Amino acid sequence: MPMYEKPKCSSSATRGGAHIRDGSARPRRTAGESIVRTESSSSSQSMRKTACQNSTRPVSQTAEESTPRLPLNVSMRELTRPTSRLQGPQEAAVPPKVPVDAEVQASLGTLKSTAHHNNPPVTPGAASASSGELLPGFVAINSWDAIQANTYVVLGHGPYQRRVLTCGMLSVTVVLFHYLAYRLIGRQVDHWCMTPDRFSFLSTAAWKNLSLPIEVDGSYSRCTMYDPPVPVSEEDNRTAVPCHEWDYYIANKADSIVSRFDLVCDRKYLYDLSSLAPIIGSALVAPLLGLVSDRAGRKPVMIACAFAQLFATIGCSFSETYSFFIFTRCLLFVATDVTFLNTFILIHEVTGNAHRTTFTILDTAVPAIIVPPLMHALSLLEPRWVLAQALPVLGGVMLAAWCCLQEESPTWLIATRHIARAEKAVLLAAKENGVDVAKARATFTVIKEQLYKLDDDSPNAATMERVLEAVKTRRRAISALLARFALDATFIGVTISDVTTGIFWEVAHVIAFAGYVASICVCIRRYGVRGTLSSLLVILSGFCVLKTLAIITGQHTLALFVHAGLKVAVSGAMAVTLCYTAETFPTAVRNVGISLAHLAGGVGNVVAIAVILLTEPHAGHVFYALSAFMVLLSVAAIQWLPKVYIQRPPRAGSLASLSVQEQKAALIASLNSGTRGHRHRESKYSVAH
Repeated sequence: MPMYEKPKCSSSATRGGAHIRDGSARPRRTAGESIVRTESSSSSQSMRKTACQNSTRPVSQTAEESTPRLPLNVSMRELTRPTSRLQGPQEAAVPPKVPVDAEVQASLGTLKSTAHHNNPPVTPGAASASSGELLPGFVAINSWDAIQANTYVVLGHGPYQRRVLTCGMLSVTVVLFHYLAYRLIGRQVDHWCMTPDRFSFLSTAAWKNLSLPIEVDGSYSRCTMYDPPVPVSEEDNRTAVPCHEWDYYIANKADSIVSRFDLVCDRKYLYDLSSLAPIIGSALVAPLLGLVSDRAGRKPVMIACAFAQLFATIGCSFSETYSFFIFTRCLLFVATDVTFLNTFILIHEVTGNAHRTTFTILDTAVPAIIVPPLMHALSLLEPRWVLAQALPVLGGVMLAAWCCLQEESPTWLIATRHIARAEKAVLLAAKENGVDVAKARATFTVIKEQLYKLDDDSPNAATMERVLEAVKTRRRAISALLARFALDATFIGVTISDVTTGIFWEVAHVIAFAGYVASICVCIRRYGVRGTLSSLLVILSGFCVLKTLAIITGQHTLALFVHAGLKVAVSGAMAVTLCYTAETFPTAVRNVGISLAHLAGGVGNVVAIAVILLTEPHAGHVFYALSAFMVLLSVAAIQWLPKVYIQRPPRAGSLASLSVQEQKAALIASLNSGTRGHRHRESKYSVAH
């Protein structure tokens, strides 16, 4: 027999209470879950209560009283701003925050006691934080995108990111020093067969006139000499034989590797080998070190490689044999490339969504603008060997010092569940950027609670969803590798056949490339990375087609200008491709992914050189025609990659200019948008598969 009766509207609430009591044996909700569910449950209960109270009132009166009044001193920006950068542009408005009650405070104060073995246990009350104690922009959603966005909220943006960017640009500068080193130490030197000791009394002109054959173009032979060197009589028939020692037209024989290691005539292939072997070695070893970086961390691998390249550079400067020179060159290429990849990834992982693409492009673009003209100017001076080696040694010392000043990537630490180390790194960065340390610590405590909740929910994720996500990731990875293969192949071909040398062309390249980079940054803001990259690849393919037509038709002047534009186009496309490759791979395997792209680029270099050698004497137009096809194929492949948007902040509005009805409509739209936002939120770097 029932002890009492309730109205119908109250019985529904009673059933809801019974449902809660039935589920009281479940694990207690975490802070992130409590905040979200408290808002929705509070709204639902308040709506049911209002409906019951107003059931006997006129409809007009009920509607009038149920509509909340808006204070006139609240700006439209506060009503319509997104709760986080994880929302897309179409979901910019959210409901006002619900005050945090005692239940939420209690759930915030209860953390998991079974944390990761690298993390200290969290004591009750350590995470107690109200909404006013959290940093603005915090997102109370238990998802990996939300955790990353919240991490960047705590990190802030300022001197910390600029310090990492400086280290990254320094690493790219050192890489370019080594890649362009042959402009200083590998210049070609005129040579001829060495005069034997018994004829040392002869002058150079007399020796050439007596002992060296005359070529078809009227010059003296550089690789053969007569046997015997000096005729005994006028009737003697002498035979031209190859020589194995040479004299060089250079002040100091050791200033160029050509004369230092006799890389001429039948040993000329060793010169090309010394250029190709370090590239192949770096491409093969980088993925292995990338795996180590994903397991051990960015910082230890970065520091180890920074010091390795310094020691290898010093050893290379003292090399006296060709084999030791090749060994040290391979070692320093591996070390500098891996250092660059780790600093690039570090920039990507510590920079928030609003500045990430700009910083990663500047990381590669600024040194690419400055270093080549500098190396060209130094090559005109023909410096001595010691002075030429001093520049990369100095750069290596600075790079090693800057790498020691960097902290481990907080994003990688969180992804690998080194939460204690991540908290320390995040708070240090927040302090350097001027973020309130107390609020930063409280916010990161809630981030840890979100992470624990996410780990609890991960085993319950649908198996089919994980399989589909893995398939999509592999598809996007293949697309990124194909794009890198095509771009590196085109770049090495453009570099080998570079005819736009000289002060005029260097200055023109600096101006054109700087403007091109600026336009790329603007396009990324408007159209996203994928749309911008596709456009850059189409432009590059067009330049390859024009270059092919100019070579076939014999338009040499046009070919020069097209080649200059081709250099700018391929450099810009490579910078954006590197940024997009970093977005393609998740944090836990990002270094392996970028290193595999580096391997694909090395394979592209080898294939490009093979095509040029096998298609002589028509190597020019054949190579550029193939490049145009491969780049267009990359455009199709890039369309498989995820879209990356950069959200622009909404404009602030004023409620003073709105009527009462418009204010009510704005609030209702905000509530509806906020409800949808809890079900689906996109990050500032939205991903569309």
